[in-house]
Amino acid sequence: MKNLRNVNSELFLKNISIKSSEKGIKSITFVRNNDEKIPDVESSEIKKAYREIEEYLKGKRKKFTVEPDFTGIPEFYRKVYKIAMEIPYGETRTYGWIAKKTGKEKASRAVGNALAKNPYLLVVPCHRIIKSDGSPGGFGIGIDWKMFLLNLEKKFKNKSE
Repeated sequence: MKNLRNVNSELFLKNISIKSSEKGIKSITFVRNNDEKIPDVESSEIKKAYREIEEYLKGKRKKFTVEPDFTGIPEFYRKVYKIAMEIPYGETRTYGWIAKKTGKEKASRAVGNALAKNPYLLVVPCHRIIKSDGSPGGFGIGIDWKMFLLNLEKKFKNKSE
């Protein structure tokens, strides 16, 4: 794991890219090299998403109100993402727990694959999903960021909004 001192809210906010459609947020992604960042069109939905992410990173927001646009997302993935969105702030669940909630009890690996392709960073809180042995499991932008987000939520969990 990388040194967590190099992982912080300001760096996180600088490295996200948000795209929207008429139906909602199309993607919130982490861009590792800012030179590759696609300028965001300043729609009201994108501005709202940035504001909510900034509030989340300050511990002032525990639930997002921006809606993901699931157009083009496979049905099983949609189901996984919607279940993940129900996991309370500051809590974790396992890949197996989500698999059971989808009705496909033995689909833990498929759940992991769906979450690995999650285009809605934070809004679909895949960082809250851990392995059944309690270890963090994977995270598309790195385990150091997953631990940063889990620790952030742990720190602010019992503080009022």
